[in-house]
Amino acid sequence: MQIQNTIDVGRAIKRRRQELQLSQRDLADRHGTTQKWISLVENGKDGVSMGQVLRLLKTLELRLEITPPGEPIETVKNSNRLASIIDRHR
Repeated sequence: MQIQNTIDVGRAIKRRRQELQLSQRDLADRHGTTQKWISLVENGKDGVSMGQVLRLLKTLELRLEITPPGEPIETVKNSNRLASIIDRHR
C-alpha cells in the first residue's frame, strides 16, 4: 500500500487491527495507550507522535518501507532493520 498522507496511515492501521480482530480498546491495551489515541491515529489526525506511530506499527506487526518515487518497492527480508529504526525513536 502506498502511503501519501496521515489518512492513508490511519486506514492501514485500522485495516490491520480489524484483520487481527482487535477492538480499538484491545489495541490500546496492547500498545499501552488510550482508545482515543488509537481513534485519532486511525482517523489520520495530524499531531500524533511519529515515534508512537512507529511503535504502533510494530505492535501490529507491520513494516514501514520508504522508497523514492519510481523505484521498485522491495520486500524487506530482514525485519531487524525496522526494529532498529523503531528502537532509535524510543
